[in-house]
Amino acid sequence: MTPENEIEAPPQVDVCAENHRLVELALVLLCWNGLLVARKLSQDGLTQAVPPYSMADRETLRLVPTSELLSSALASARMGDDDARWRFVEALHLNGAEEAFTQSAAWCESRVALERCLGADVLGQLGGSGVDTKYAARSVPILCGLVSDSDPSVLNAALVALGHRQFRGSLDSVLSLAGHASADVRIGVVHALCGNETLDAVAALIQLSRDVDSDVRNWATFNLGSQVEVDTPQLRAALLARTKDVHDETRAEALVGLAKRGDRAVLAPLLAELQSDSVGTLAVEAARELGAPELVVAPAGNTTARSASPVSSGARRSRDGLLRTRPRDAAGSAPNLPFATLAG
Repeated sequence: MTPENEIEAPPQVDVCAENHRLVELALVLLCWNGLLVARKLSQDGLTQAVPPYSMADRETLRLVPTSELLSSALASARMGDDDARWRFVEALHLNGAEEAFTQSAAWCESRVALERCLGADVLGQLGGSGVDTKYAARSVPILCGLVSDSDPSVLNAALVALGHRQFRGSLDSVLSLAGHASADVRIGVVHALCGNETLDAVAALIQLSRDVDSDVRNWATFNLGSQVEVDTPQLRAALLARTKDVHDETRAEALVGLAKRGDRAVLAPLLAELQSDSVGTLAVEAARELGAPELVVAPAGNTTARSASPVSSGARRSRDGLLRTRPRDAAGSAPNLPFATLAG
């Protein structure tokens, strides 16, 4: 065969080197069900992947299969993406599938604390909160079993979940944690006791309203003031003590609690709060509840509303997901103040 008839060989390519370069530098973007998913690769292979649907909204997540919600919740937990993790947990709550219960129960028996937390978070509201929902009877014993866990994060998750399930069984194991070294555990105890009007529960909440941690005091005061109908001298004294708290929202929750009970001992601290430079919605709510003549409504057209300090619409720790039940306006600022002019 003559040289001119020979086929020229293609240039040699170092395939290995090229692949290594691409694997080291590539950011692969995948489209899965219309959602953009970023996967980062290295020479050792896949090292991290953003779970599918991690950017999806609630309506989209309603359409996602249970198995994918479960795997995505676990992947988000392992990556430390708490926001995505909670989106998947909340989607599982609404999903309410038996598969979600089975997997969550298995996670609660895991040797890995992160998985036990995830299991408790799902079981706390799977199929809805409360004692009469589909999974409540089977979930509560599992959650009670976690109250003896050695990991504070697991204890917090289990206690908060029991609060969602409105647990009214034996409180011995819950109350034993009221003095735990971890503030997260103590705040979990507060949530577990939410709405519980037994003498032991109220006594524990009074104790926790004096806690060194402001979040614990805040939630305990909220529970005493607005989540129970109990009205005793001891409870009122605990609330009155909190009207001098350095933490703004704790102080305001105490004002509301005393005003709901018509206790005029709240009048002086409430007036001081309303005459301060920054008035929050809770102080206004307390004034409405008390309805004392000392709080004079300004004449129409002559009202100058004081600046309103933001009041959280639901102080939610990164893990617990338990929102306060009192409605607040979305911006957290005081609405049109009806008590702008004060006597004296």
